[in-house]
Amino acid sequence: MPSRTRRQVLATIGTASAALAGCLTQSQPSGDLGDVEGTWPMAGQNASHTRQVNAIPTNPDSVWKIELDTARSTGTPALAGGRLYVPVDAITETARHRYRIHALSAATGNERWQVPLRSEPNGPPAVSGDHVVVTAKRALEQGRIVGFETQYGAEDWLVDVDARLTAPPTIANGVVYRRSRPSTSGLDPEGEGRKPR
Repeated sequence: MPSRTRRQVLATIGTASAALAGCLTQSQPSGDLGDVEGTWPMAGQNASHTRQVNAIPTNPDSVWKIELDTARSTGTPALAGGRLYVPVDAITETARHRYRIHALSAATGNERWQVPLRSEPNGPPAVSGDHVVVTAKRALEQGRIVGFETQYGAEDWLVDVDARLTAPPTIANGVVYRRSRPSTSGLDPEGEGRKPR
């Protein structure tokens, strides 16, 4: 199957995001995009948060749809390396792990893995290299930054911070940036300042 353009991928992500919203049961994806080119690895599309899309198809087709079991709602996905990383809110308040991240094939919607989050994510994950990074809220004025490996979703590291995280993570030049009230700081996901798991 021919490879898709960045515009087609972004249009399909929008369609896939809408299809994911409010889904309640697991189903088999219904199509295949072939090779997926392009990325939207973090909130704002890139470290500069340009949100730039050169053109959008006027009438995109829905290629696949998946319904995630026990999902009450889904957040904005990140796209990198042919995968969608989707934050999910479970259907019940009493679930052991109410929040999760699902990794889906961007081409087919097939689930690659899912992992529980111990805290509520505050936006889409950020993806860079072998890391998926999520910022989350632990308590009113406490946050958490968690790094997962992209292949199987294993938790690589976790950092708790005594500040309210006010935005999703941004990754640039190997540094994870986090915004908290009233400052911004960076974290080296491979070095100091993290707690390996």
